[in-house]
Amino acid sequence: MPLNLVVCGFLGSGKTTLIRHVVREVLAPRRIVVVENESGRETVDGAYLRDGGVKVVDLRAGCVCCTLRGELAGTMARICADYSPDCIILEPSGLGDLADLLRIPGFEPDGVVMLVDVARFDMLLALNRDHYLRQFRLSPVIVLTHTDRAVRRLVDRVRDELERINPRALVVERGDALDAGWWLGTVPERYARFRTFFPVSSARGPRFVSETFPIVGTVVRPGRLEALFSRLADRALRPVRAKGCLPGETGWTKVDWLDSGDPECAPLAEAPACGGFLTCWWVDDGRGETIIEDVRELLNDRIDGTE
Repeated sequence: MPLNLVVCGFLGSGKTTLIRHVVREVLAPRRIVVVENESGRETVDGAYLRDGGVKVVDLRAGCVCCTLRGELAGTMARICADYSPDCIILEPSGLGDLADLLRIPGFEPDGVVMLVDVARFDMLLALNRDHYLRQFRLSPVIVLTHTDRAVRRLVDRVRDELERINPRALVVERGDALDAGWWLGTVPERYARFRTFFPVSSARGPRFVSETFPIVGTVVRPGRLEALFSRLADRALRPVRAKGCLPGETGWTKVDWLDSGDPECAPLAEAPACGGFLTCWWVDDGRGETIIEDVRELLNDRIDGTE
């Protein structure tokens, strides 16, 4: 049987980037299949992983922890039959609940790694403190991400706080520097030890809304992209996350934006089957359709170039 590993974390914590590195560099030449679960209608991360030569199976348009939970066990069985992998890595939606994931019938992981962006740690606790405290308490291994963009004082504070929240957790930095022995040995060992103590408290996570906007027949220049996100902030429409596949001047580009910084772009070798798109996520505050219409107007102005 293959080793089943879960790499989870909030939107934009760096899950896909780390998985791509681990599969291509750390666990090569083992047979690895990545199960990619995105809550948006189109998959950005799956395209990025495939572009790096990674074998990917998509579970899209829903969260594997809730609306798609009935599909997971069957998907894992089909992967075993079709590919005979050495390891399956599941990347749940960034909106997923780890407690719900670990209760899915017929699915028992061998290891769980939670990624925490140190720059957004306080934001998560502000969104819903009880929910995210539970997420951290259920994580046997926590990898701090985006530490290179943060001052040392913040990194140390987040590490200390996580170790106080979950004294049983192994908290590490630099996930890209961890070797095969760590992923295939330390992570399963930590999970086996931790699984005997499974604390669960009742806490409801924040609700999110998302929308996928098609980008058709236009070349997106970096300046227009930066102007778009600047206007999102100006109009108080700023999502917590936005990502997509956009046609640029020199080819297709994967765009990834968090509310804490500038958009990041990476080239894609092939066009996505669905064409260009941008997916945005917001905390649900009841404004739903109003926000979506305003963003659609901004896309027409700032990307399609009518303004």
